[in-house]
Amino acid sequence: MKKKMLILVLLMGAILFTGCHKNSDDELDFIPGDANYDLTLENDTEEEIEIYLQGFTSEDFERKGLLAPGEEMVIQLTVEYTYVVRAVNVGESQENYFFQESITRLSPADLTLMIRN
Repeated sequence: MKKKMLILVLLMGAILFTGCHKNSDDELDFIPGDANYDLTLENDTEEEIEIYLQGFTSEDFERKGLLAPGEEMVIQLTVEYTYVVRAVNVGESQENYFFQESITRLSPADLTLMIRN
């Protein structure tokens, strides 16, 4: 009888141990499309520049503002969408950009871009 109880207890312990185990390699720590990350833009030029962003909600570029030399701008973006960042000299058309970068992140890790001429 003791032997049967011991086997039963060991069997139940094994079932509980293996049944509660999660394989973290197969599971994401975030929900795609709901996770965000910060894009930090740093102006490494000697002039003030205008920043434009094309995102998943629009096919047009949206002006995000001016960025002074040595300054940073932080924009929150959504994981798994593609964005295009453009930098333009102040007063010029956004089609006349000197910097353009396409960004797609597959995880919510923050990203920093240095804007240079």
